[in-house]
Amino acid sequence: KTVFPIRAGLLLVFLYGHLLSLSAQNTSAFSDSGTPFIRNYPPGEYGSHNQNWGIAQDHRGIMYFGNSYGLMEYDGVSWTVTKIPNARIARSLAIDEAGRIFVGGYSELGYMVPDASHRLQFISLLPHLEERYRDFTDVWQTLSTPDGIYFVTNKYLIRWNGKAMRIWKPGTAFNSGFWVNGQFYIHEAEKGLMLLTGDVLQLAPLGEKLVNERIKAMLPFGNQGQNLILIATHSNGLLLYDNTALTPFATEVDQLFRQVPVFCAIRLSNGHYAIGTVQRGIVIVDAAGKLRKHLEEARGLQDDAVLSLFEDRQRALWAGMQVGIARIETGSPVSYFDEKDGIRGSIWDMLRYEGRLYFASIMGLFYLDEKTGTIKQVSGVSSQCWTLLPFGKSLLAGTFDGIFEIKEGRVRRISEDFTFSLHRSQQDPQRIFAGLRKGIKSFYVQGDQWRDEGFFEGIDREVRHIYETPPGKLWLIDYFSGLTRFDFSGEVTRQPKITRYDTAQGLPPADRVVAFSTNRGLRFATLRGVFAFDESSRRFYRDSTLINELPNPTIPLFAANTDPGGNLWLLSDDSKQSGVARRQAEGTYTWDQTPFLRIAKTPGFSVYNDPLLEQITWIGGTDRVVCFNGRVPSNHAINFPTLVREVVANGDSVLYAGAVASSDYQLELAYAYNSLRFRYSAPSFDDESKNEYQYLLEGYDKAWSQWNTETYKDYTNLPPGGYRFLVRARNIYGHIGETAIFHLHVLPPFYRTWWAYLLYLLLIAGAGFKLWQLVLERIKKKQLQEMKQMEFNKLKELDELKSRFFANITHEFRTPLTLLIGPAENALKQLPDIGKDELRGVLLNVRRNGYRLLNLVNQLLDLSRLEAGKLRLAPVNGDFVAFLRYQVESCHSYAETRQIKMAFESDIPQLEMAFDPEKIQTIIVNLLSNALKFTPEGGRIEVKMTTHDFPPALGMPSKIVLQFSDTGSGIPEGELNRIFDRFYQADNSATRHGEGAGIGLAMVQELVKLMQGSITVTSTPGVGTNFRFTLPYTPPQQQLQALDTLSSPVATPLLVAQMASVPDGGQLSEATAASSATHPSSLPQLLIIEDNPDVVAYLKTCLQGSYQLEIAYNGKQGIEKALQNIPDLIISDVMMPEKDGYEVCETLKNDERTSHIPIILLTAKA
Repeated sequence: KTVFPIRAGLLLVFLYGHLLSLSAQNTSAFSDSGTPFIRNYPPGEYGSHNQNWGIAQDHRGIMYFGNSYGLMEYDGVSWTVTKIPNARIARSLAIDEAGRIFVGGYSELGYMVPDASHRLQFISLLPHLEERYRDFTDVWQTLSTPDGIYFVTNKYLIRWNGKAMRIWKPGTAFNSGFWVNGQFYIHEAEKGLMLLTGDVLQLAPLGEKLVNERIKAMLPFGNQGQNLILIATHSNGLLLYDNTALTPFATEVDQLFRQVPVFCAIRLSNGHYAIGTVQRGIVIVDAAGKLRKHLEEARGLQDDAVLSLFEDRQRALWAGMQVGIARIETGSPVSYFDEKDGIRGSIWDMLRYEGRLYFASIMGLFYLDEKTGTIKQVSGVSSQCWTLLPFGKSLLAGTFDGIFEIKEGRVRRISEDFTFSLHRSQQDPQRIFAGLRKGIKSFYVQGDQWRDEGFFEGIDREVRHIYETPPGKLWLIDYFSGLTRFDFSGEVTRQPKITRYDTAQGLPPADRVVAFSTNRGLRFATLRGVFAFDESSRRFYRDSTLINELPNPTIPLFAANTDPGGNLWLLSDDSKQSGVARRQAEGTYTWDQTPFLRIAKTPGFSVYNDPLLEQITWIGGTDRVVCFNGRVPSNHAINFPTLVREVVANGDSVLYAGAVASSDYQLELAYAYNSLRFRYSAPSFDDESKNEYQYLLEGYDKAWSQWNTETYKDYTNLPPGGYRFLVRARNIYGHIGETAIFHLHVLPPFYRTWWAYLLYLLLIAGAGFKLWQLVLERIKKKQLQEMKQMEFNKLKELDELKSRFFANITHEFRTPLTLLIGPAENALKQLPDIGKDELRGVLLNVRRNGYRLLNLVNQLLDLSRLEAGKLRLAPVNGDFVAFLRYQVESCHSYAETRQIKMAFESDIPQLEMAFDPEKIQTIIVNLLSNALKFTPEGGRIEVKMTTHDFPPALGMPSKIVLQFSDTGSGIPEGELNRIFDRFYQADNSATRHGEGAGIGLAMVQELVKLMQGSITVTSTPGVGTNFRFTLPYTPPQQQLQALDTLSSPVATPLLVAQMASVPDGGQLSEATAASSATHPSSLPQLLIIEDNPDVVAYLKTCLQGSYQLEIAYNGKQGIEKALQNIPDLIISDVMMPEKDGYEVCETLKNDERTSHIPIILLTAKA
C-alpha cells in the first residue's frame, strides 16, 4: 500500500467529498438498488472473437467495437466485421470531431473510410510513419483530442494531426495515456506520470509518486473547472489528484478494488463512475464513494472480465468483455429484483412497514434487506399471501391459511380463514374486516388478543377488496360478480343493510371491477371505462372527464394506487396499457404512460408508491418486482436517426453498404438492377428488437406503410425514374426517430436511352419511308381500282339510266302514239258515216296526246340545252303574283274532278318584276302535276308565296319563296336525295301512281339554278310533301316586253299536256257504265282495268257493241269487280296504282271463282 503526503489541496478534496456524502445521505441506499435491464450479446450472436477491447459510437448512433478479429459495427439490427489488414486485432478505438473512426491494432494504426459502395475499409497510416518507428506492437489506446489523434504503444507515443506524424520515445516504456481536463498525461515505467506540455513530455506534478502504480484510467472529478482528476489504479483503488495533492478516494468497495484488478473506468453522464474489473464485473460508485451498483455474473452479466466501457447517447453502459458484449441500462429509471435476488411468485400486495418493504407473494411473505440489496422470505407465514395491512406495531398478512400477525420479529396466526383482503374500520380502529373466500368477517383486538366476531349474513361469495366510504359504508369487490355495499352507518351488526349493484344500476355487464380513490371520491374501473356512484340517485355513471388524453377508456385495470402527489398509478394486466393519471390543479388528470413503456407487456398484479423513498414506485409481477425511480431523467424522448444500412440488387449485388453518405448522394442504377432490397435500422438500443419501422418509396408507393418490425423492404421491377426511399423508426417508448431519405435513380434500359430512341427514330423514319412508298403504291393501285370501279359503276349507272330512260320514254311515247293512231284509224274506217260529235272527240284526243308528245320532246330538248349551256332566260315585265294565281287556277277544274282542294296564298297582292314566264310555268306545272298525281281524293294542295327583305332597300337584295305542299303519299326518306336525278322516279314499280319519264323534277332543279335560285324538299310518308324554292327578285326593266297573263299563249298547251298524264279518278266511269248498259245483256262481259282515261276511252270505242264493258281504274278495284261480277274476259294494264297487272293476274288465277277467266295484259313499256 502506498501512502501519499497530504498537502494544502487535500483539505479542499476532503471538504468536497464530505459535501457529496452528506447530499447522498438524503436518499436511501436502495433508491438505486435493483438490477438494471441488461442485454448480453454473446460471440455466437455477433459472429466474431470473444474478446472486445474498445468501444465507440459515431454521430449517427452506430456502435463500434474493437475485437480481436477486427472492427465490429452494430446498428441495432445487424453486426458487421471489418478486418484490419496485417493486424487482425483492433485493440483501441477513437472517433474525431469529423466522425472519422481511428483504430489501433497490433503493429498497425489507421482509420476507416467508405469505399465506392460505402462499405467501411481500413486505411493504414504506416506510410506516414518513418520505417524506424514501425517496430511497435499493440496500440493500447487511441485518443481523439483537439491536438490530434494519439496512439499509445509501449515503445512510442504517436500523434497524427491529419497531415504528419509526431513521435515521442520513452526512456523506459510507456504504459497508458489519458486526455483529461484539456491535458495529455502518460505513465512511463520507472518515472511516473508524465505531462505533455508544448510538445515536450515532462514529469507531472507529484508524478513521481505514481511511479509504482499501474494507472488504468484518469477521469475528471467534480464540477467543470475544478481540475480534479480521479485516478483508477490497477490494484490500489481510486485516487484523487489536482496537481497539488494526491490522496486516496475512499469508497464502500475499497477492499474489492484491492482484491480484484481494475482494467478500465469511465465517468457516466450522471456523475457516477463505472469501473470494470477483471474478475468481479462492473462496480458503479458515486462522487461520494458510495456503491450504487455492482453488476456481475450473479446479477445477469455474461462475463466478469471487463475489458472496455462506454456510455451511449441513451445513457446506457456498454461493456466489452473477455467473453462477449453487454449493454446495461444504467441511465434508465427502471430496475428490478427477480429470482436471483430472492423474490418468487406473483406479487399481489406491497407495503412498507417500520422502514422495511414487504411483498405479499403467492409463494409467501418476503421483505427487502436494504443492507444487502437482497430479498428474503419471512418464515412462519404460509404461502399464497394475498394482502397486507399495517395495524399499530403489527403487520397483518392475509393468506391461504388465514391471517398472520408479524410483530417485533415474531409471527402468530390469528385466523385460519382463507383471506383475500383486510381493511381497518374507520369508525372503530380496533376492528378489522376480512374479505374471505366465501363471505366477510370482522375481528376485534383488545390489548394483544384478537376476537373473531364472526361472519356477516347475506353474502357468501369471495371478497377480493374492501373500500370504506364515510360514514361506515363498505364496498365489497368481487372481480366478476358486481358490487355489494354494507351499510354500517349506525352500528356494526351481523345483519347489515346490504345493497347489490349490477347493470340495473348502470354498471356494465358483470366483469372485473377495481376501485380506487381520487380527489373526486371513489371511482370504479371496469372493462367499459371508469364509473362513479351517485349517492342521490343510487346509480352509476361513466366518468369520462376524469382522465384527459386517455387513449383507451376501457383499460382492463388490475390494480391502482395513489402516490403522495395525488397521482393515480393504474396498472393493466400486461402493463402495455398501464399509466399514471397525473393530477392537475383544476382537479382533472392527464395520462402519462412513460413509467411503464420499458416494461410494456410484462404481467403486473400490484403497484405501490413508496412513502419513504421520494418518487419511488414498486410494480409487482411474477418472480419480479420492478422499481421505477422518478428522479432519474427518462430517456424515452432521446432523439435518434433512422438509417438505410444496405441496398442490395437482385439478391446478391450490394450497391450501398451503409457508411456515411452526403445528403445529396444519389444512387444511379442500371435498369438490370431494378429489383432492390432496402435494409434499415435504428440505433435506439433499449430492447431494440421491438423497434418498429414505416417506409415510403416516393414515386412508387401511394402512402406510408403500416408500422412493423421488419427491417427490410423489397421492390421488384422498378420502372425507370427518380425515387426517394423514406424510412422512419419508432422505439419501444413510442418515440419516432428522424426519417432517413435515400435518393436513387433507375436508368432506363439501353433500348430506352436517347441514342436508342434516335436509332428507333431513324429506323422508324426509314421504315416509315418504305411503308409510305408501299402505302403510296397501294393507294395508287387502290385508286386505280376505285377509278375503274367508279368508271364501271358509272357505266353501269349510265346503262341502268339509259335502260330506265328508254323504258320510261318508250312508255311515255307509246301511250300517246297509240291514242293518236288508234282513234284516227277508227275514224278513217267510219268515214263518211262518222258523226260530227264523235269526230270532234277523236280530234280533241289527238290534240291532247299531241301536246303531251310535244311537251315530252320539249323537255328533252330543254335538258339537252341546259347541259350544253345554251338555254337562256327570256324575261318579260309582269305581275308575278297574278301569273302564279293564273297557273294555279288553271288546274282547279281538274282538281275538283278529283275532289282535291287547291289554294293559292301570297303575302302581297301584286309584284311587278322581270321573269321568264315559260320557265316559271314549266316549274309550276311540273310541281302541280306531281302533287295531283300523288294526292288522293279529298286531299289538299297549297301554293304559298312569301317575300323577304321586301321592298328591297338600296343595295340589299330580296328574295321570293314559293312553297308547294300537298297531303299526298309522301316520299321515303331514303329517296329524297335522288328525286332531282334525271330519269329517276321515287316509285319505279308497276304500281306507281300516274306516269312519267323521270325528267320533270330534274328540269325543275336545273331551271331554278338557271334563275340563280334554290329548291329543297321535305316529306313525311303518309303525311305529304313540301317543295320550297327561292328566286331572287328582279326589278322590271324598261327594255323588256310586258306580259298579259290571261292571254298567255304558253299556258294552255303545257297544262293540257301535263294533265293528260294525271290519272282520272273515275271521270269517265259513269259515261262508260251508261253506254255499257245500253247493250243487250246477252253479250259477253268484259272487264277493262286501266288507269289512263284516254286508253279507256280508246278501248271502249273499239269494243263497245261486242261486249258488256266494266271499267276499273286500278288493280285493287279490278280484282274487287272481277270477284263481284265474274266477267267473261279481262283486259288489264301492267303498270297501275295499288296493284299492277301481274298481281291482278296472280290473284285471280289463284281464286277458284276467277281462275277460268282469260286475262289479256297490255303495256306500253319496252
